[in-house]
Amino acid sequence: MSITGGFVIEVGLLRFSSHRVTAPLVVALLAYAAAAIKGRESFLAAARVVPAFLETHATSAAVILAAAAAGIGVGYGTHAVSGADASGYISEAVLLQRGVLSVPTPLATRVSWPAPELSFAPLGFKPAQRAGEIVPTYPPGLPIVLAIALALAGESGMFLVVPLLGALTVLGTYWLAVRLARPFDGGRSTDRPDERARTPGAVAAALMATSPVFLFQIVQPMSDVPAAALWTLALVLAVSNRPVGAGAISGLALLTRPSLLPAAVAVAAVLTIWSDEMPKSPRASAVRLVSFGAALSAAIVVLALVQWQLYGHALASGHGTFTELFAAGNVLPNIRDYSARLFKGEAPAIVLATASALVIAVARRGASPSAPVMSSVRLTILVALLVLLCYLPYGVFPDWSYLRFLLPILPLVFVTTGALVVNASARLPAVIRGPILLVAVTAACSTNVLIASREQAFNLRDYEARYRTAGRYLAAALPKDAVIVTSQESGSAHYYTGRPILRWDLLAADLDTAVDELIKRGQHPVLLVEDWEEPELRRRFPASAVAKIDWPARARFGTTTRVRLLDPQDRGRPVGWTTDRLP
Repeated sequence: MSITGGFVIEVGLLRFSSHRVTAPLVVALLAYAAAAIKGRESFLAAARVVPAFLETHATSAAVILAAAAAGIGVGYGTHAVSGADASGYISEAVLLQRGVLSVPTPLATRVSWPAPELSFAPLGFKPAQRAGEIVPTYPPGLPIVLAIALALAGESGMFLVVPLLGALTVLGTYWLAVRLARPFDGGRSTDRPDERARTPGAVAAALMATSPVFLFQIVQPMSDVPAAALWTLALVLAVSNRPVGAGAISGLALLTRPSLLPAAVAVAAVLTIWSDEMPKSPRASAVRLVSFGAALSAAIVVLALVQWQLYGHALASGHGTFTELFAAGNVLPNIRDYSARLFKGEAPAIVLATASALVIAVARRGASPSAPVMSSVRLTILVALLVLLCYLPYGVFPDWSYLRFLLPILPLVFVTTGALVVNASARLPAVIRGPILLVAVTAACSTNVLIASREQAFNLRDYEARYRTAGRYLAAALPKDAVIVTSQESGSAHYYTGRPILRWDLLAADLDTAVDELIKRGQHPVLLVEDWEEPELRRRFPASAVAKIDWPARARFGTTTRVRLLDPQDRGRPVGWTTDRLP
């Protein structure tokens, strides 16, 4: 009810409708009470079989949840080459599909202002080692997968990659929970099956599939969901004693997000501590680690070669140096910000885990929580510490959506939550155990979806559509000699039009001087400016006549954020003029 906004049911002349949760909830409770009173024995018998039913159908539930997550990613996907990340990854995929790693910018060798390659580098690119060229700034992992999808299914195929990897994240969360939901003794998992081995996985999969930040990212062609999917799958393979597979997937995860290299330590630890049917000898452990390291090293070599080719050093990054990206002063602000984001975005899971832990503590049947809980807790703490080691010193970002950096932790957090929920429900009377578990998880997941909706996860496709609309219009309307002067729209305009991009925010010259020089060199500069950028453009070039953009626009795009296309050569012309240069 809260998610859909209500319902209307018409049966003949009868019409039932409700747009508030109160009335249906009261009716459901009355029906529940009537059933309990009228057929008490049958009602109690049905309630007792709910846990067994959940266990039997847990795998099917996980598959359905994974499919639903992928459906949201496709149905609500932006399908637009938009800001820095999306345009950067997709543009790099196009380069890889062509077999090149750089883009020539011949204008950079002809203009007179300083640092010309920097000013001609759209979002997602930076100056190359050679003059007159720019190169992508993003790691090659996701672009490699996107390039394969581009070759197989064209541009549309690239927008299916993240939703499919999102589905893999949900399934990986389920598999990991099932693997860990077994008795754990002295650093080794046993072969004794746990009677609730699959239900924790279904709970974890449900929380993963409805996580607000996960839903926010699954609709965008960015690397956060792929990184979470790959590290989760690597852990699943490690727990299953598949060192080569775990190493290969860890390598692809490293190519996707190199900053998460410490996460490979968690996978290696799992291979020696948590893996199923693990041989006990030190020699066997060494063999597993060597196999894992050999498979992982192939990706490390590829990454080093790519970085050496693009940035001049095997350890260089497209985003900057280590000292530019990391600082000890970022740790405390990030602890504060990430804590606030967790309570804002994942409050339902936190409440569910806390309530379950309290039930276990108060209604305990043994000396301590069951072994499956402690097994997942250990692994969650290890992975969380390693990921936080990467991101607490990293830059401080203001938006809630930057909780996405912690996505690789969330599958394990939900695995632990699932184990807590199932163990807590086992301490309740049998007649209410299943119904309470269902109600609690359903309430948490429904609230998750509401939070995702409040954070605009399902409206991003409309918000980002301006990039695609503007880009395709410019590709059809601009003359071949056009140069697009822009900033936020630079990545999308570069992808859709193939025209040279001049970043006014990186321009080391007066804007009017640069525009005049481009015109003298036979180019046709046009401005593409978002509404929020206009004051900043004027502040950056206070003496510029072009920066005032006080003449009619050629075209306007967008609704929430408005974008204007302007031709500097139109300044001073009366409204209603015509030209054969632009429609």
